[in-house]
Amino acid sequence: MEFSSIAFLGGAVVALASIYFLIRRVREHHSAHVFGLWCVFSFSFVIASGLFAFIYVEVILYRASSLGGAPGSVILFIFNAALDVREEFYLISAIGAVLILPQLIAYCIAGIFGCARFPGVLVWIDEFIAWTLIKFFVVLGGILGAQAIFALYGHPYRVPAEIPSRLFYMGLFTALSFLIFFFITARETVISHVKQLRLSTWLGKVHAHMTRHAGHQEEADGSLDDAIFEYVEKRLVERLDNRMRKAEEAPR
Repeated sequence: MEFSSIAFLGGAVVALASIYFLIRRVREHHSAHVFGLWCVFSFSFVIASGLFAFIYVEVILYRASSLGGAPGSVILFIFNAALDVREEFYLISAIGAVLILPQLIAYCIAGIFGCARFPGVLVWIDEFIAWTLIKFFVVLGGILGAQAIFALYGHPYRVPAEIPSRLFYMGLFTALSFLIFFFITARETVISHVKQLRLSTWLGKVHAHMTRHAGHQEEADGSLDDAIFEYVEKRLVERLDNRMRKAEEAPR
């Protein structure tokens, strides 16, 4: 066995051990999430294994020149979408920029006048990005596990020598998904520690200055609503009085 294969196997053991300890930390309060993540992993593994078997039967056993037609297009689309890590990061970065940047720019500009509001997207965007990465890494781990099985019989597309590397990357991406999930579950603890830092106090003062007129918003909104209601009521009463007056003055 080559040194690279031994290194990959050692890395796979470390990754699997990391998954074990991460699950032990979150299983008490998040057992349903752990089960759900393994369901996604298993679903990805089974689907990918079926597709690899289909490729082997069509191309190897039936001596097809290539995997064409609708089945080939679907399989290529699935694997390209599931295995392209770079495109996934580009997509998440683009979504995050579109959602966050406009609110941050508005916060800075309105904050000059003390009329800023805390960007609401920041309340949930971290969990959105985290869960997107978690699901992507879990699906990717299942596909890589299926590739390891496919390497046992899928010559010339995969050879047994590639099994250690497939197992390593399967463990790595699956461990990354559980690591991100662990940080999500510890979010409140992290926030509480951040609030105790001196930087948090300074940021709080900056935010108070940027939103110094925001406290009057509810009162102003209420006054505006009352004024609109009174105006509409007054106009309706005036119209009703005018109609009654005209009805009384009309000749009988």
